[in-house]
Amino acid sequence: IEHTNDLQKQDQRQDDCEEKSTELSSRTHRLRKPESKSVSFSHVEIREFSIVVGDHPMCMSLPLSLGWMHCQEDIMIGIDLYEDFRRQRPRRSGSNLVLSYFERKNRLREVAGLTEAEIFCAERSFLRNKRRDGHCLRPPPPSGVVFADHRKNRSN
Repeated sequence: IEHTNDLQKQDQRQDDCEEKSTELSSRTHRLRKPESKSVSFSHVEIREFSIVVGDHPMCMSLPLSLGWMHCQEDIMIGIDLYEDFRRQRPRRSGSNLVLSYFERKNRLREVAGLTEAEIFCAERSFLRNKRRDGHCLRPPPPSGVVFADHRKNRSN
């Protein structure tokens, strides 16, 4: 009988310990600040792609697109060097991102290595497809000139 009483007392003490441990754990969990999560990077990997004549329907002529071909070796630079470079040159936006017809043509010639004849054929093909698909055509504007789009104000 004495042995049974000892076992019961031991069980009771163990239950009390578990209860206090659970209560303490619960209190600690509530008092603990949520862990802040962060992400960091060590380098930036830059891949250079080819430039090709694209098919964007809103471009008047000679739309540029990235091709599938890219340089075999990617450029890797440290994140700090990249961030320093970004701070020195502010981001471009709006009209600074738009290339004129002549700038696009020069890029195709100088960067993509297309000849004048290849550019002419690509432009003709693009315009033919655009006409076939029913997109509005108008001549390319002179460099720096922006046309207002009156279709936005037209009610259907």
